[in-house]
Amino acid sequence: MSAAEKKPEINVDPIMIDAFIDGVKQTLKTWANLEVEVGEASVQHPFESKGDIAGMVGLVFGDLKGTLTISFKENGLFKILGEMFGEEYNTLDDEVAGAAGEFTNTIYGIAIENMRGTKYDFKMSIPSVVVGRYKISKVHRGNTVIVPFKAEDIEFFFELTIEPLK
Repeated sequence: MSAAEKKPEINVDPIMIDAFIDGVKQTLKTWANLEVEVGEASVQHPFESKGDIAGMVGLVFGDLKGTLTISFKENGLFKILGEMFGEEYNTLDDEVAGAAGEFTNTIYGIAIENMRGTKYDFKMSIPSVVVGRYKISKVHRGNTVIVPFKAEDIEFFFELTIEPLK
């Protein structure tokens, strides 16, 4: 990046970002006894996936709408599930996809609890799971805040797009 280029500004309230980061940390600690390292948040527009499988959930509150995506490299999700259940995972099957959805749902629930008493009261839709490379286009016009996480040799991403309702 040259001196003339500026990083895009993260224009999502830090209350939201921090609530979801805490949701990720608590979920990994509870589910798989893993401590996560939080990377630097960045902005991406248009959004392109960072992982091989993702849990996604829509968010709506007042005049805001958004999408929360938790995306995993497949070997990272396999390792998390292995830590949780003491079994070896090596195929992106329905069980693994369901776990990605539940992981996302749990993170969302913790984040909502963390935001209770703030100005945010998001309503959630039913989580979806996407397997394979994907791109979200023309669904949201907002920028996507991406926060990378690492735990041991596991890498995954929190991706949050928030935009005003029109």
